[in-house]
Amino acid sequence: MEADGTKVQIKGCLEWTKTASGRRRGRYRLWLPDHVRLVEDDAVYLFVVYDPTLPKPIQKTRFIRARDLERVVGRVTWMDATHSTKRGNPTNIVHTRVFPDEEVAWCRFL
Repeated sequence: MEADGTKVQIKGCLEWTKTASGRRRGRYRLWLPDHVRLVEDDAVYLFVVYDPTLPKPIQKTRFIRARDLERVVGRVTWMDATHSTKRGNPTNIVHTRVFPDEEVAWCRFL
């Protein structure tokens, strides 16, 4: 793949995370100010699902243009939440929304 100067924001999440009641699928945390800037810059997200316990930890990857995020994953709700180190409105997107169809969503990590 040849570099063309496109800006990329990499977002990773575990395939499964532990919870008090068991486990749940991993989620990506995105921030509205970053997202707006990525849309303005015609940038892309690189979404990665990983499992550090496996010999090949990267399980899935997918590029999505920031401007196409809602078309691909559905409606995104930006929360009015505070964070100790970051300003803006966050959202959490479960990785199955980014990779809804395993046959289409799987791609090689180069």
